[in-house]
Amino acid sequence: MCGIAGILAPARLAALGHIDAMTDALTHRGPDDRGTWAEPFSSAGTDYGIALGQRRLSIIDLSPGGHQPMFGGSGQLAIVYNGEIYNYRELRDELRKGGAQFHSESDTEVLLAGYQAWGDAFVERLDGMFALALFDRPRCRLLLARDRLGIKPLALYERDGSLLFGSDFSAIRKHPQFRAAIDPLAVASYLQHGYVLGPQAIYQGGRKLQPGELAVWERGALAFRRYWPSRPLGARDGAPLGFDAAVDELERRLGDAVERQMISDVPLGAFLSGGIDSSTVVALMAERAGQRVRTFSIGFDEPAFDESAHGARVFLLAE
Repeated sequence: MCGIAGILAPARLAALGHIDAMTDALTHRGPDDRGTWAEPFSSAGTDYGIALGQRRLSIIDLSPGGHQPMFGGSGQLAIVYNGEIYNYRELRDELRKGGAQFHSESDTEVLLAGYQAWGDAFVERLDGMFALALFDRPRCRLLLARDRLGIKPLALYERDGSLLFGSDFSAIRKHPQFRAAIDPLAVASYLQHGYVLGPQAIYQGGRKLQPGELAVWERGALAFRRYWPSRPLGARDGAPLGFDAAVDELERRLGDAVERQMISDVPLGAFLSGGIDSSTVVALMAERAGQRVRTFSIGFDEPAFDESAHGARVFLLAE
């Protein structure tokens, strides 16, 4: 699952001790590896500090080559990242044709090279789930981005010139600048909807980066913009899709999405309840893999909640 954390603040508040504590709060998200980094910088005549941390659950490139924070551009860029980029091999091939060199099999390295080649627009080319923080050292510029559908979370917190961020507030709460003041509007949102609507967060000063959104800190200011609005399938080549064509297109896209997510350097499986969603995923995994799929189900003693029999039927059909 992985987890990231970071600080952009007056230098004394972006020390290694602070980012170490924030990163350690995310151990539950990444038990395999840990990395932190901090350094001072100046922007617009003001002294700041930047600190990044990551806890890693190793999925792609299990070697030390995937360690984060990762640096690129001859050490001019630093990144921490949580997620998986499904088209990273295609992007890597394209970047190599442009002269980029790679030293690992990690998709993280592709993100750094993509930023060098395409600037902020690199996020628009990513097919995957991700939350990332990239610091451009020469420009004293921090870029934060979240995947199109918001699969990977990224929480922000601002107070007195400090910007804190992390995969969840358990990391942010470890920083001395954090104050646990509840936002009454967020409480009202929770009571009305059963959760806090984004971009609000439960804490005053907090914010959730939205799906398909990026944030850029530069010269003391933080700006947000959407890079990917959702669009319906609608039409192909300007002509509306008929029902049968839409069914075929949906099956193709679902199959392609499942196949891309089967890229891994560790064994893969699927949670299987027997419902429509998990049954469809398992069926497409079996079809694309051409072999038996490992599945995992949870049963309950209470019949009203137990779907294990449905899962068993799908498992037998998918063999």
